[in-house]
Amino acid sequence: MTTTTRAPIDYSRWQTPIGLNWYRTDYALQDALRRMLSAGDLTWAEPLLDRFGELCGGPIARRAEVSDKNPPRLVKHDREGNEVDEVVHHETALATKRDLWEFGFPAFSQRVQAQEGREVPGAVATALSYMLNQAETGMTCAVGMTAGVADLVGRYAPAWWRDEAYWRLT
Repeated sequence: MTTTTRAPIDYSRWQTPIGLNWYRTDYALQDALRRMLSAGDLTWAEPLLDRFGELCGGPIARRAEVSDKNPPRLVKHDREGNEVDEVVHHETALATKRDLWEFGFPAFSQRVQAQEGREVPGAVATALSYMLNQAETGMTCAVGMTAGVADLVGRYAPAWWRDEAYWRLT
């Protein structure tokens, strides 16, 4: 395998990482994936990683600070005093969840398996989580829990229940 020699990244040329593609600007991540993935897997994964790097460095990173300052809150009662026990999420958190949903991030590996019939290399799933962790750590927990449950449902739930539950989770 050949190694690409590149000039170090001059981070001083950017005022902020927000708005950058976090896959394209992370040479260490790119080099690690070149070492860990076969040429075929890398060819398949790079457009996804590029798209996700744009999403994480763009709208997700832009909204993260607002989302972090406005965590989910429990509303115990409505205006009339009726018990509602509703968890309310800030609109920025909902927008980030929507972006991740549209990308297919929750249960990404299971979704690709179902749609394309291919295994997602662990290094690719890890790279996606790595970029999301940099952009919005709290969101990684929210979608990671969904992916974990989807994996358990896929492995152990009876078929009659798995299809319904899996559809709702993904």
